[in-house]
Amino acid sequence: MVGDDAVGGAALRDEQVARLVEEVDRARDPLRAKRLMEALVLARSDADAGGAPTLERTRRWQGLVLGAPTGFRTRPALAHAGAVRYGLERDTEALFAASMEQASDPLVPAISRAARAHLDVCYFHPFADGNGRAARLALDFVLTQAGLGLHAAGPVFLVARRAGDPGGAFGFMHIIDYLTGPIA
Repeated sequence: MVGDDAVGGAALRDEQVARLVEEVDRARDPLRAKRLMEALVLARSDADAGGAPTLERTRRWQGLVLGAPTGFRTRPALAHAGAVRYGLERDTEALFAASMEQASDPLVPAISRAARAHLDVCYFHPFADGNGRAARLALDFVLTQAGLGLHAAGPVFLVARRAGDPGGAFGFMHIIDYLTGPIA
């Protein structure tokens, strides 16, 4: 467990993203957890190498998550038992790729970039499956690159957020800001 001074800028003592994978994903499916951990290791290695969480990088991470090479989805997608539809236009893939490139803009604070990268993956829904896991990896990539990590991952990754929520993006960024600190 992280100490009482976990939030507010204290250095991380525990690896919370990996802990969430072990506690939540492994309980759901051990193979799912193994693949997600492999993708997390790759995403962090990519973050250490520099650059943006590009479409190509997210495809590689997603290939590990799903256990097979994957590309950008080729048709509209449904999620949440068909309650949410993600359209597909001629420029959807290019718009998503541009949004991922912007996640390394040094003029934007890392917390804002991490939140946006996560939300862009969720709302563009670039892959046929596993987009929530891809969003986790994109957020972790941006934080890792900035020398930051999450003191608690559950409130960030397990609470559902809807695209139509007017204050949702700001609220999400605020949660990430509150739960993020430097990597010890």
